[in-house]
Amino acid sequence: LEKRKLALENQKITAINNTKIGDETEQWLCDIIQTLVSINSVKRIGYIRSELDVIYKVNNEDKYRGVQVKTLQYSKRSNVYSISSHTEYSDDTLIVGISKKRDKFVLYFSEELQNMGIRFSFGKRKTKYSQYMFTDLSRFLIKLEELLPKSSFYDINKLQRDVKTEHESMERLKNKCIDNELTFEYFETHASRIDCIINNYNVQCKASSRK
Repeated sequence: LEKRKLALENQKITAINNTKIGDETEQWLCDIIQTLVSINSVKRIGYIRSELDVIYKVNNEDKYRGVQVKTLQYSKRSNVYSISSHTEYSDDTLIVGISKKRDKFVLYFSEELQNMGIRFSFGKRKTKYSQYMFTDLSRFLIKLEELLPKSSFYDINKLQRDVKTEHESMERLKNKCIDNELTFEYFETHASRIDCIINNYNVQCKASSRK
């Protein structure tokens, strides 16, 4: 019984750490995209459980596009970086893989690679995935800026029904706060009991589909 409790506690700690790493990776990319001259109005939205984690507007476009962000998982044993399956994304969604040290990068569209588990061997000079892999930050940024205008558009109607209901409820709450001159801030992290912060108070929201 004690071993079981310890195992569950370790799983909980691992999940929290993975969530923190994912949040940091999304924020890093969001900050990077904001520096690109061809892009404006960048937002991080991974916490709302969309297929897109970071959305942005390309200059001279009115609609938001977006990318899916993945933290590359490193295996010392085989000296490779991997990304898990992502067949649930739209074919034209740009996948951006980033290592925790921010020194290995991957860029490709979902339709290009849909294996159950993709492994990138950065230690080899030539691999079948070489065209998607980058170790130089400048080259990565140049390619990223080239591909961002081709990634999928953000469409709130593509959200799962319960996620869409929650998001619309939060937006109504945000507007109520603005009308009543209250400060409102999304709590931008995954798997948290806190949904937003209103006048410096942590708030958990519950949505209903009934009007």
